[in-house]
Amino acid sequence: MLAAASLSDLFQATTGAYAEPTTLQLGASSQLASQVENGAPADVIVTADAASMDRLEQKGLLLAGTRRTLYTNHLVVIAPVASPVKDISEAKRIGIGQPDTVPAGRYAREALRHEKLWTRVESRLVYGQDVRVVLGWAAKGEVDAAVVYATDARAASDRVKILATFPDDSHAPIVYPGAVLSSSTRPDDARRLLDWLSSPQAREKAGSLGFGAP
Repeated sequence: MLAAASLSDLFQATTGAYAEPTTLQLGASSQLASQVENGAPADVIVTADAASMDRLEQKGLLLAGTRRTLYTNHLVVIAPVASPVKDISEAKRIGIGQPDTVPAGRYAREALRHEKLWTRVESRLVYGQDVRVVLGWAAKGEVDAAVVYATDARAASDRVKILATFPDDSHAPIVYPGAVLSSSTRPDDARRLLDWLSSPQAREKAGSLGFGAP
């Protein structure tokens, strides 16, 4: 299974709950989509945005009728827990995902532009290869602030603090669609895995980590 990096805690928390062994590869959604386009072997993909999944669907790389939205999320501004920074505009170094390849970075750019902050902070931005890299920078104090998902901030709540939550209408909806790949060699097993990921048990665990239901 290929999955967005921001889902790492969820899948670690549910290891063993699904009856069949599953190989998991995490990464930035657009990079995972590129791997599928280049023929990487996988059965299921879960992205952190609709755009990456749309791209695969338009190219006929998803098994028809299997796509569904599994979870949702929110976008927040965080800072190292001991930092005196109170607002993103005060930060000298701000971490976000690379907007051209990382959904969290794209959402961050949209939100900062919506809030009239982009031109004020653009020169101070540091770009990460996925949202967990950005979270790590904030947790280690390597940046003064960062824009990540609410679930990421929650996972590192002993090391980072939330300064603000962006309004949901300031960016495209943060959704996690999943689908079986048309190249899957085990489509029945893949369907069962996708069914489990959208089951009440999996969504309850996701909810406990801060994910929303579709």
